[in-house]
Amino acid sequence: MPTPEPAPVAAARRLLASQRRVQPEQIRVISAQAVDWPNSCLGVEWPDLACAEVITPGWRVILELEGQQYTYHTDAAGAQVVLASAPPPQIGAVRMNWREAGSQPCSQAQIGADGVAFGACGGVLMGAAFAHPQRAAELAHFYQTYAPFEVDSGVIQFAFLGGGTQTASAVEQRALAEWVRGTIWELQAGPEDPFGLALEWRRQGGIAGFCDHLRVYLSGIAYADSCSTGTVEPAGSYFLTLDELKQLYQWVDQYAPVEREISDSATADSMQIQLKFLGSGTQSADASDEDDWLNFAQHLYGLMP
Repeated sequence: MPTPEPAPVAAARRLLASQRRVQPEQIRVISAQAVDWPNSCLGVEWPDLACAEVITPGWRVILELEGQQYTYHTDAAGAQVVLASAPPPQIGAVRMNWREAGSQPCSQAQIGADGVAFGACGGVLMGAAFAHPQRAAELAHFYQTYAPFEVDSGVIQFAFLGGGTQTASAVEQRALAEWVRGTIWELQAGPEDPFGLALEWRRQGGIAGFCDHLRVYLSGIAYADSCSTGTVEPAGSYFLTLDELKQLYQWVDQYAPVEREISDSATADSMQIQLKFLGSGTQSADASDEDDWLNFAQHLYGLMP
C-alpha cells in the first residue's frame, strides 16, 4: 500500500493544479523537505509585508509541470501555501496592469493577450491561461474599443493599455475593473465559484417549451444558455450598452439581494421563472422593481446573437 502524501505536499499540488487548470496527477513532485522557516511569512518576503520573526515549521515543496518547476513554501499542516519561485509568465502582449492594496496581502496582476500573471505585490507571479476561452475574445473586444486610461483610487491602481479610440467613461472603467477582478478570481477560486454575478434569470416551460438561462455580471457582460434541445448549450453573450450598464449599477448599488420565483403550475403548459438579484445596497425592492429586473433580463436574452 503506497505511503500517503504529506498534507503540505498535497496542498501545494492542489494549488498548482487549480491555478494551471490541470489534474493533480499531471504534476510531479521533485522534492519535499521539512524546513524551519525564519518567520511567519515562511521565508517568502516582499515589500510592505509584515512578518513576525518567529521560527515556523513547514515544508519546501518543488513540483514539476510540463517540464517547468515551481517551488512552494508551506506551514507544517499545509494550511498556508506560498509560491516562492515559478517560470517567467508567458501571457503575450500586456493589455492591463492591476494592483489592489485593499486586499490582504496586496495583490497584483497583468492581463495579457494570452493569459494572466497574478500574485502578491512584489512577490512571484504565477502565469496561467485564461480559465475560460471566451476571456481572450472579451479582452480583444475591450482592447479594440477603448483608448488607454489609468485609474488610481489609492487602493486600486489600474492601467488599461487599449488600442481603441473610444474614451471609457467612469461607468465603463468600473466594468473593466470588475472584469479584471472576475478573471483573476476564477483562476484562484475556480470557475465554479463565479465572481461578480449581479443578476440571474431562468425561464422554463410554457407552450413554446422554453428552457432559458441568463447571467449578468458586474463586468457588463451577459451570458445565456439554452436547454430546449435537452442538453445545456451556450446561447450567446452580450456586452451591455452604456445606458444598460448605468441602470444595472444603479440597481446593484441601491437594492439588497432578492430571490423570486413565479410559477403557474396549475396549467398544463406551466411556465416557471426564477430571478436572483445580488445587489449590494440596503433598500428593499418592491414588486415593481422586481418586475423591472425580470423585464431587463428577458430583454437581454432577446438580444443574444
